[in-house]
Amino acid sequence: MNQEITRILKALEGNINGKPWFGNNLFQQLDGIDSNLATIVPEKLNHSIAEIIHHMMAWRKFVIEKLIGNEAYEVWETDLDWVKIPSHNESEWQNLLAALVENQELLMQTISDKAEELLETKVESRNYNFRLMLNGIIQHDIYHIGQISIVRKLVL
Repeated sequence: MNQEITRILKALEGNINGKPWFGNNLFQQLDGIDSNLATIVPEKLNHSIAEIIHHMMAWRKFVIEKLIGNEAYEVWETDLDWVKIPSHNESEWQNLLAALVENQELLMQTISDKAEELLETKVESRNYNFRLMLNGIIQHDIYHIGQISIVRKLVL
């Protein structure tokens, strides 16, 4: 596996389960969050923790679909982008967390199967290449982990 793909994988893993440079990873931020806390939308904010996780997974799925060549797959301005979750029972919350783990595993596997040449390849129907998209999903994760950190402080 090439060095840049390895760096991308390490960053993605760090954000979710590892030791990212910025502080707590996603699962550390989710520690102690139950189904009730996960669906609270704090006053003056737009989204709950569960909604943010759904959003993160939707965009990670977008990356996966583009990596496997699905030109038609879209998230932007669709019902997949931001899903309203008025409530969750504990089973649904645990299912969401399990889906997040599956999403992470699939993203990591899909990227690790690619050759370095892919990074310079333009993403179909976009004005950017796979390098920019993969670095973008890393940044997207970091942004929303920070957002979850803020919501967490407000609901605990």
